[in-house]
Order: sequence, then C-alpha cells, then structure tokens
Amino acid sequence: STEPGFSGIDNWFYVPTWERTPVTWEASCKWSEEKISWLVFTDRWGGGTGFQRKLEERGAVVQVVRFSEKYHRRKDGTYEITTAGPDDYVKLFRENKGEFVDKLNIIHLGCLTADSDSADYVTRNRNQDFGFFSLLYIVQAIGELSISIPIRIGIVSNRIHEVTGEETLDPGMATVLGTSGVIPREFPNVACFNVDLPGPRVAEDPHDDVIIRILSEF
Repeated sequence: STEPGFSGIDNWFYVPTWERTPVTWEASCKWSEEKISWLVFTDRWGGGTGFQRKLEERGAVVQVVRFSEKYHRRKDGTYEITTAGPDDYVKLFRENKGEFVDKLNIIHLGCLTADSDSADYVTRNRNQDFGFFSLLYIVQAIGELSISIPIRIGIVSNRIHEVTGEETLDPGMATVLGTSGVIPREFPNVACFNVDLPGPRVAEDPHDDVIIRILSEF
C-alpha cells in the first residue's frame, strides 16, 4: 500500500534546506545558572578570547588553551600545548581535572581557516592537527583519565557547509564531522555539535553577536 502524500512521483525527490530560527541570548543561556566549567581552545593564531570575555561577564569559570610549540602554563593562567600528539592534552586535562565541577563545556576553534592558508598538501595535512587530531586527542585524554562528568564540545569551523549557496567552500576540515559523529558513540558522556561560519577567519575574534549565538548552542 502507498502512504498518503507519497503516492505521486512528484513527491519522490526532495532537496534538503536549512531552517532559520531566531536566537536570543537571555532565553537560551540556561547554563548560566548551572555549575559548569569551560575550556576554550583558541584558533591556531590565538584568537578566541572573546568567548572568555563573554562567559566571564556571565560569571562563568573559563580556562583558555592556545596552540604553541611546547607545553606551558603562562603567568595569566592560560595554557599552551602542542598538537604533535596526545601527551600535552592528557597533561592539560590531568592538571585541570580537579577543577572541573558538575559539567564541562569545550569550545574548539582549531578548525577555523583563513584565505591566506596555502592549498598544498603539507598545509592541508597540518590543518588536521588543529582539527581532526586535536579533537581525537581531547577525547583520548578524557578516556585515559576516566572523566565521567557530562561534557559538551562545540566545534567551530568555517566554510564546510553550504547553507545559502553563496559561500566559498573549503571542505578540507570536514573530517571533524566524522569525528564529532563517532565521539558520542564511544563516550556516552560526551556530546558534540558543529557551528560552521560562512567566511574565512578574518579577525582575532568573531563579532559579539556571533559569539553569543555560538554560546547559545550550549
């Protein structure tokens, strides 16, 4: 038998579309009254501290992690880690595990790319260190240290998805989509979501309204 609405050939095919919905900061920040720790992994250029500023305005406790050449805790309390392997990630989470409260939210900006990035193989392979492998090392550290509190990872990328059809796509970092899909299956306490921005990384921080919209996803 045929179901109503699907009997005609005209209804056999469809085109997926994005549904736009308004987001309000006050209405969506349910976490502001919860006990939540925050980790912000900046982009490869050190941008992303605007997230720390906005979160601290709401009274959140935030730790910032930058990509660098060696593991180091700076005088301002922020961390520097390498992307060469999982060791620095394990060390980072081990040092902060005792500070985590009821939940942990992670903002990951390592997938952001710029127009100035070279298109050669070496550069694209290096990009994966800030995206795919960085996320992999994060969850490996969570697993090795048996961190069982609820964790939510917000993966901020750019130019991976086609939304309006007018974007210039650069899907080299799309490998993170596979990672974010597998992580919750392997780690039931970890949830992932992706926010994809339409243009290249052009400034140290996204505009405040973009930061607010991203934070509202938590």
